[in-house]
Amino acid sequence: MLMNRNLSNLPLVGVFLGIAEHAYELAIESATATQKKGKPNNSERSGIQHMIGEMQISLATARAMVETMGHKADECLAEFQGQQVPMERAHELLKDHQSMKWVVNRTAIEIVNRAMDVVGGSGFMEKNTLSRLYRDVRAGPFMQPFSPTEAREYIGKVSLGIYPED
Repeated sequence: MLMNRNLSNLPLVGVFLGIAEHAYELAIESATATQKKGKPNNSERSGIQHMIGEMQISLATARAMVETMGHKADECLAEFQGQQVPMERAHELLKDHQSMKWVVNRTAIEIVNRAMDVVGGSGFMEKNTLSRLYRDVRAGPFMQPFSPTEAREYIGKVSLGIYPED
């Protein structure tokens, strides 16, 4: 059961990474869009360059965490090959999963926020895809298996060697 929580929730975190990636693409598109005659596009502005750079760094961090967690899950599955994963090992894996989820969800929110800064007020308009991404990304921290408050408690318990029974 616990191992299933690890595996079934890994793709869900990928959804929020995908939201961040799409927001980044929209920010790039907006920054490089042709402006009115005689005005350079926003990609020439140092503030925009800085935000795009921060978004790229954040995406690299989130991608690395998802990749690492995928490798850990694969290694565990290969080691136990269909056998019951010991409870302590499953809790350690779920702790790592929750830590990854925490970082990816928070990073996705930051990236979408920066994309809104790059795009400007039009990003809030209902017809703009970024407005939906902005709303959707906020749900990430509350998705299963743990809410933010529960995640911190769980991560702390398992880090201290306290393994919940359920």
